[in-house]
Amino acid sequence: MTEPILRRPFADLAEDMDLDFDEKEMKVLLRAKTGLKKPPPHSRIVVALNQDGLPEKISWYRKETDPEDPEEGEIEVETSASFEWTKLDGKWFVTMMNSNHTGERLIAKYEYAKVKGVWLPKKVERIDPLSGVDKIPIENLKVNEGIEDSEFSRW
Repeated sequence: MTEPILRRPFADLAEDMDLDFDEKEMKVLLRAKTGLKKPPPHSRIVVALNQDGLPEKISWYRKETDPEDPEEGEIEVETSASFEWTKLDGKWFVTMMNSNHTGERLIAKYEYAKVKGVWLPKKVERIDPLSGVDKIPIENLKVNEGIEDSEFSRW
C-alpha cells in the first residue's frame, strides 16, 4: 500500500535488463538480458509515462508454469499498477494507485499534509473491490522533533 510513496528509484528496475525508449508512445521498455547466471524476476517491464514524464502505468511480466496445467509450459503473467499524481509546492505526489495481479485488485488513495515544510502522507484509503474500504489516518505527524541539528551534520 505504501510502495508508491516509498518505492525505489525507477532506474533500479533496469538492473540486469536491456532498456529501450519508445518516444512516440512515451514508454520505457525493459527486457531481461540473456545469458545471465541468475535471470531477473521479471522477463520484461513496460513503463508508460504521462505528459509530465511521470509513470502512469507500470506492467511487470514474468514467466510462470501453471501448476494446474504444467504441460502447457511457461505462460507470461502480468502485474500492473496505474498511478494518478498531483503537484504540491512544485513536487509531484502519488494520489492514487490501482494495482492488478491475476484478478486481485487493490486501489489506494493518498492525502498529504505539510508538516514543518515537509509533505507527509496524512491519510490512506485502501480499497478492495471485494471487501470494501479501509480508511487509515496517519496521526501525530512530526518532523525532526527532539533531534538536535548536530545529528544531521554527521551525514
